[in-house]
Amino acid sequence: MRDILIDGLPIVDLLEINPSTNEVAQWNRCDQSSVSRIYRHVSRCLDLGFRKTGGIYSAHRNQEVLQALRQAAQLLRLSRGIEHLQWLGHPWNGQALTQIEGSRPLPRWWFGERRTLELLQRRVIDVAVVRGLDLLPPGWEDSRFPFRFGDWAAVGLVQQPLELATLVGDALQSRPALKLEELAGTPVLSARPDPFPVQSSCLERLGLEARAVTLHSYSPAAWEGQLQGGEVLATTPISRQAVAAEQPLQPLPLASGMAEVDLVLVHQELLEQPAVQELIAAIRHAYRQAYANLEGPTWL
Repeated sequence: MRDILIDGLPIVDLLEINPSTNEVAQWNRCDQSSVSRIYRHVSRCLDLGFRKTGGIYSAHRNQEVLQALRQAAQLLRLSRGIEHLQWLGHPWNGQALTQIEGSRPLPRWWFGERRTLELLQRRVIDVAVVRGLDLLPPGWEDSRFPFRFGDWAAVGLVQQPLELATLVGDALQSRPALKLEELAGTPVLSARPDPFPVQSSCLERLGLEARAVTLHSYSPAAWEGQLQGGEVLATTPISRQAVAAEQPLQPLPLASGMAEVDLVLVHQELLEQPAVQELIAAIRHAYRQAYANLEGPTWL
């Protein structure tokens, strides 16, 4: 069983996170054929029917067995320390998270956090750094303390104003004393399928007209790079900094009245685990180091 729990299950987990055997091989510093051989061995031994369907790897049988093994594997990672935790960030905070010594976030390709919650729920990952506006129920606004809801505990890192930005030098930037109500009817970039329902609802109430683009995986070119002249995009100071080299954005000089929060999300029963607490402290320190000079964020 050791080859399944210690050697095989991490490969299966990584394929659920990233459905590319080549990239998983690079991450594990092995060859692609080894990744394929290991996940097929695990699937055969446990009768999982583990395969790629609709672009995503998953087990199609014996889910209870796989879940029990994942709980055991998670306990082992927690006992072995921060460097063994499986965790990830969101598309825009890599500048901070990749600076953490001794532990690195797993690569992610999806947009929005529905997939993140699925992986946390199944204990494929232990911790995630996410955007909270579209995840948290009312009451999260005071994020100075861990916010508990359902199975989860959310620990706030930073609150940021949700900005309405345009391409640099866009004509909207030159309109004198621009007011929020004057943006009614202006196109705002939105993703199809919509990963940000709360944000989208707020933008709709401002009178902005959604222009949807189909987004299967995130990259600056696939999202911010789709912004056109005369359009706006809801973003944050951290997001703007992350994409500045590929797609410079300029916030309009007005307040949207909305806020976004970056937070650490973890199962409630894991929050007080020493390895989790150590990782949260490292993430918080990395955020403050990376974004100390940004205007707008409020540290939590």
